[in-house]
Amino acid sequence: MVVRPSAPSAAAALTAKRPGRRSQKKGSPATENRARAQRAKLEKQAEQRLAHAAQEQAEANTARRKTARQDREARRRSIESLIDAYLQDHIGGNRSDKTVEWHRIALGFFQQFLQEQLAINEIDEVEAEDISAWFTHLRKVPGVRGKLRTERSGGPQRGAGKGES
Repeated sequence: MVVRPSAPSAAAALTAKRPGRRSQKKGSPATENRARAQRAKLEKQAEQRLAHAAQEQAEANTARRKTARQDREARRRSIESLIDAYLQDHIGGNRSDKTVEWHRIALGFFQQFLQEQLAINEIDEVEAEDISAWFTHLRKVPGVRGKLRTERSGGPQRGAGKGES
């Protein structure tokens, strides 16, 4: 047996309150305008969230690329890699083998001095005082054969070791 409501308005109230059912009654123009404005506002907020997420992703990618670039630059800033690049430039510039060899020796001595005496491995750490210390070192410390070196050549001083002391 089916129970029927006594009044037609009660039946309408029961069907309207069931879950998932909406009333077929159309709202007033003001209500529809508010609903349209709310939907537009929510869509705009969703677009802003997406744009913000895309911007954050782009910034993260840029930061990763920047870090990778800084790492590459840091490797290029080592004195050893800069000397190698300099020598490669001389080789590519059609310099004589003797010139390249001389530069390799002289810069090798300078690099060795910076590493052993001053514990410097990066070009950014070198200051004017360090270069002055290198010149002083050349004037005071004899080379392998006991001859003093000069600032200009990195080689022995003229007249040094030929009976002059």
